[in-house]
Parts: sequence; structure tokens; C-alpha cells
Amino acid sequence: MPAKGRTGPAMAAVGSAMSAKAPPTYAATADVFLRFLSVIYLFAFTSLWVQLPGLFSSNGILPCGRVLDQLDQLETTVDIMKRHPTFVVLFSRHFGFDVDAVLECVVLCGAATSLAALSKGCGAIVMAAQYLLYLSVLHVGQTFLSFQWDTLLLEVGFAAILVARPGLFATWRDRGCRSSPAQSSLFLVRFVLFKLMLMSGAVKIQADCPTWTNLTACHYHFATQCIPTPLAWFFAQLPGSWLKASVAATLWIELAAPALILVPVASVQTFAAAVQILLQGAIILTGNYNYFNLLTACLAVSLLDLGGRGRHGGAGSEAEAADNDPQHKDPPKPKTFLDVLDSEGPLGVAHHVAHRSTAVGYVCCAAFTAYTAWQMFEIDEAEGLRLTLTKRSLQRRIDSYLPPVLALYGIATVLAGLRDVAVAATSAARTRGIASRALDALWKLAVLCSVLLVFTAGFVPLTKEICPRAAKKLWPAVERAHSLSSGFFVTAGYGLFRRMTGVGDEDGRGSLVLRPELEFQGSIDGERWTPYNFTYKPGDVSRPPPWVAPHQPRLDWQLWFSALSPNHDLWFVHFVYKLLLGEKAVLALMGSNPTLEDDPPKYVRVVKHHYNFTSFGSEGDKSRWWQRMEASLHLRPIRKDDESLLKILRDYGFRVRDAMETAEDWVSRGSAKPNEFLWDSWITRRFEIASTFYVLLLLPDLMGVLHRVIYNR
Repeated sequence: MPAKGRTGPAMAAVGSAMSAKAPPTYAATADVFLRFLSVIYLFAFTSLWVQLPGLFSSNGILPCGRVLDQLDQLETTVDIMKRHPTFVVLFSRHFGFDVDAVLECVVLCGAATSLAALSKGCGAIVMAAQYLLYLSVLHVGQTFLSFQWDTLLLEVGFAAILVARPGLFATWRDRGCRSSPAQSSLFLVRFVLFKLMLMSGAVKIQADCPTWTNLTACHYHFATQCIPTPLAWFFAQLPGSWLKASVAATLWIELAAPALILVPVASVQTFAAAVQILLQGAIILTGNYNYFNLLTACLAVSLLDLGGRGRHGGAGSEAEAADNDPQHKDPPKPKTFLDVLDSEGPLGVAHHVAHRSTAVGYVCCAAFTAYTAWQMFEIDEAEGLRLTLTKRSLQRRIDSYLPPVLALYGIATVLAGLRDVAVAATSAARTRGIASRALDALWKLAVLCSVLLVFTAGFVPLTKEICPRAAKKLWPAVERAHSLSSGFFVTAGYGLFRRMTGVGDEDGRGSLVLRPELEFQGSIDGERWTPYNFTYKPGDVSRPPPWVAPHQPRLDWQLWFSALSPNHDLWFVHFVYKLLLGEKAVLALMGSNPTLEDDPPKYVRVVKHHYNFTSFGSEGDKSRWWQRMEASLHLRPIRKDDESLLKILRDYGFRVRDAMETAEDWVSRGSAKPNEFLWDSWITRRFEIASTFYVLLLLPDLMGVLHRVIYNR
């Protein structure tokens, strides 16, 4: 009897402590994640809009009208929308609007929707609108929207629709909200982060790049990345041992740490989020990767419990008050399977130790870090820090652990989704009617089905890239799910920096850095050449690297890729042709070139140089950030009437000017558009008109803030 008397109060104390601190609902986490993502959408749309005339207009480098011309063989609008599910194609082909005007409107509406989401709330409808608008741009963006972060934004954007609360402008912490975000949707967001990081790390080892296996990638990276920041110059001066340690830390974060993302323990997830955000912060300091690092950090936010604990999710104070009111207490019910999954069931004590004892979680994380680092690296007396993980050993571990991990995580996702449905259908009966609970349960069930579809479709790119053995065993239904969803980019594969660029030495020991860089030069007589200036890409050796993120100068990025290849892409050839014509919209993408803008050159050539950062104590001009060596002629001098140039452009559907424009051509061109005057007015005043539009859009919110400030005083 005494023993029983002591045990009863002890267990009651544990039960009361756990009841006082209910399991997390992640309402605040979901709201912060959605607003963070809306900020990234705003950056992406705004960055694109600034570059639209030079990239995608009828006078740009890759006119989006070419995409429409390629659809002539498709007979119906349905067939067209299956291939290119985009508002641009729909409104220009089906309704007959000008394609440039439609693209402008789509991007502007995307930015306006992002602003509205930030100011009013990120409901499922507004998140779906942002996703569909960016999808519309991606389908006509061609080469300039072929980056991995563009598809990642869409994959995360689709998952965000499932995380969001149903409605237009709604948040989970609204006062009247008595529900919480579906846990299965957050499981999907974390899976996207897991897939992104694991694939990014695995491809580095599988590619057999000597800079990664020798831990010398950072000896090259800071100077050879597309657009470094000024701080990259200082990081490049660090001792070799520090640079090797930074590569080792990167490989550990991308190969070992992703396992922690899938562990459903709060302290472990906090640690996993911290290391991922730390890596992204370091990359932001040293490189201009537009919104990509912010998007990765946004995914890591889904691992954090930012508050809002309670059975009813957000600021549902009314619902919580009803639960705490003794007059509204329901009679006790017999325990069900739902109680076993909850913290108040038989597993409550284990749940309390795992979720509430942060010290235990952090100790486990420290032990995991030490063990995995010991498995991956060793310290050699001659070489210092050395990677012991080989391509074969990594593949063996992936083949052994990845399939069961994905299976267990899939089961956990299903259980979490079923619990969401059960809780929505049975809880809060005192504060919500039957119809409200039924709608909530149906939404949670729809979310679970969507999550399972995307989750299984995501197996295809993940396993095909890093686990071919498992890819061969995938069910045909999984392949079918991926095929059906591929046009909507709800899942994709990733693998950044699988091979380091600018490696001048064959063994990749970090002794010679040669960054290839293209310089475009114009000439009137073919003898005296004037270089074109770019705002962001390296050129003048005395100009410091810029700060440009979260904006992405897409022309500069594509020129970085062009410098790595001896071949000339189609857009590259058309870009040279636009320089010969002196196209204003294209020149606006570059730096200040007054001489070449006022008097277009008769010849354009491209010279390839090799760049590297200067170093402390180097001889020569101390104001120089770069040292440069001329390597070779990348493209011979070309005239705008070069027959080979014009033939290539005609064959691929580009417009060329065969002769001087006649008076009849001018009249016919002027009468082609009845609203030509309005369109020209928009093109010349697009910044002023768009700024006025956004001011009017935000004016009610600004007036509300001003009203609160005045009356609070």
C-alpha cells in the first residue's frame, strides 16, 4: 500500500505537468514559415520584373513568344495547357492578348499577391495564387528560369498550400481559429529539406571531384562562384587548414545532419534547424545566391516550435478558455488509439522524456555529431584533416539506410495525418459545430492525400540520383505519380556544386585557381576594341565584388555558365546579335556603356580571361581585388549581317533585320497594335506606374498603422 501511495501521486504529477504543457501544434511555426515564403516570392517576382524587357520581351534575348510558336502543332487549348500550364499561354493564345503584356501582368500580380499575403495573411488561396503565378512564368522562362532554386521555390510553394489555413487571407493564430495546421503537411516540408540537403551532399562525393574528396573545394569556391560578395575575398585569405575544416563542416551538414531533420523530437529538430541555418548564413555572407539560401532557411523554420502550444493551435484563446472552464468539462472517455499517440496516453512518460527534456536531446545530438564525424574524417599527420568517406562506402550506406528511413518516415507521416483527421473530427465539440468539424476533417484528409501523392512522387528523383538500386524497385504507380506531377514542379531533384569550377591544377590540391570569365568587346573598325561593362559579374580588376542578393541578375549567371563551356548556346548567339543592334532593353541588363549605346558597334567579339582573387602581400596595385590573365578568343568578331549568324537565328525562330526598315514597314508596324501608344507609355514609364500601383495597394494598411499610432498616443 505505501508503494502504491507513492506511485500514484508521482504519476499524477507527471501527468499534470504534461497536461499543463500540451504538445506543440506548430501554429506560430506555420504562420512564420508562410510569411517567410511570401517574402521570398516577393523577391523572386520583383527581381524578374526588373529584367523582363531585356530577357523575355519581343525585343529581349529569349522572347517568350517563341514558346507560343512551338505550340502551333497542338490543336486544342487543353493540349496546350497540359504541356504548359501557365496563364501566359492561356491568355495570349486563347484570349488573344499580347504575350509581353500578359507576362508583365502575371509578374506584377505575383508581386502584388505576395504583398497582400504579408499584410493581410497567408491563406491557402493566396499561397496557391503565388504558386500558380510563378509556375506561369517558369513555363515560358526557358533557359533563364532553369535554375534549381526556381523549381525548389515551386516545390516548397506547393507544400505551403497544404500548410496554410483554408481561406483567402487567414492565419492559424487568428483569434477565431480553433484548428491547427496539419502535421502531415509539415512532415512534407521537412522531407523537402531532407531531400535537398542529402542530394546536395551525396552528388559531391559521387561525382569524384578531387576538390571535395581532398577537402580543398573552398580553396577555389570563394573566387570561382558566380557572383562573390566582398567578404568572399577575405574568406579566401584564410589558412588552408581553416578552409579544409569549412569543407568538412559543409559535407557533414549535407550528408549526416539531414538524418536529424526526420527525427520527431523537438530538441533534435531545433539542433538540425540551427546547423542548416548556420550553413546558409555563411553562404549568404560570401556569395550572392539570390533567394536560394533564404528559401533553405525558410524550410529549416518548419523544424522549430515557435510557440502556439495548445490543443487548438493559434490564438484560439476562446477555445482554450472553454477547455479550462470546469463548467464545460466533458465526462471522461475510455482511452482510444488516439490517446496512445497523444502525450496523455500510456506513452506519455516516454513522450515527456523525449520531447521535454532538451538536455537529453542535445546530448544525443552531440553524440551523433561526434560519431558521424569520426566515421567521415580523420586527422593525418602529413595532410591534416582528411575525408575517409569514399564513393563506394557512401553508396553502401545510402543503399542500406535510405529505403528503411523513407519507409518509417512515410508511416509516421500517415499516422500524423490520421491523427490530424481524428482530432479535427472529435475535439473541441463544445466550441465548434458539427459542420465546422466536418469541414476541418475533410480538409485534413485532403491534405493527407496530397502529401502522400507528393511524398511518393518525390521518391523518383531522390532515388534515381543517389540510390539507383532502390529506384529499380519503385512501384509503377510511384513513377506514374511523378510523371503526372512533373509539369507542376511539385517535386524535383537537386545537386548543387557537384564539381568545383576554376580548378587549374589537375589533382585539385588548391594550388592554382583559374576562374573563366567572358569579356564582350565592341568595335567600329575591327581594330580598336571597347569592353562592355556589367554591373555584377567580374570585369574591372579594381572593382570590388557587389552585394546583390536576393536579386538575381540572370544574364550574369548564364554568362558564368557560358564561360565554363566552349560551345555557344542559342541565347548566347542571340545576345551577341542584340549587342550589334544596340537593343536598349538588353543593354539595360548590363552596366553603363554610353559609348556603345549611342553608337552600336559594327563588330562584337568575346574574349575569355582567367581570374583569381589577389592575396595579402601580393605585388602590384593594392586597390585591385582581382588578378587577370587573358586566355583565348572565345568568339570571333561578328557583324550583324553575318550570314552564318542570321541563318542560325532564322532556323530557331528569332526575328532578324534583313534590311533597313522602309516607310511601308514603319506604317504596317505602327498599325499592327491599336493600343501601341498605351503599350509604349507603359514600357517607358513602367517603374513609375508600378510604384504607384503598389503604393495604392498598401495605402489602406499604411493608413491603419498611422491610425493606431495616433490613437495609441
